Amino acid sequence: MKVPAVSGTYSNTTTWNFGGSFREIASTMDIDPSGFMYVTGTSDSDGMTSGFEDIFTFKFNPNTGTGVWGVNIGTYDSSSENAMDIVVSPDMQSIYVVGVMDFNDYTFGATDIFMI
Repeated sequence: MKVPAVSGTYSNTTTWNFGGSFREIASTMDIDPSGFMYVTGTSDSDGMTSGFEDIFTFKFNPNTGTGVWGVNIGTYDSSSENAMDIVVSPDMQSIYVVGVMDFNDYTFGATDIFMI
């Protein structure tokens, strides 16, 4: 939500809403030098996941209120992937997402970290 303060009051409030049939939980966001917003988190909605809980990452244009792109990443079974943080490089050429995953084919224990 963009809420610029003007003389101690809030004005020009903009809200973006997106999601699927169940729940999407935003973990964190970052803003690049051009003002574009990057949001990452976890979804377990039908149509947004390939398993139980998957990662979503979206880029929003704050000037138009529209999404620029979005991606879902996850495994195909009842495992969980949860994004915890996102960082956009200063040159806007790289986006780093870190979090935890619980998928036997890719983890070395019950839950491991990942970086994309």
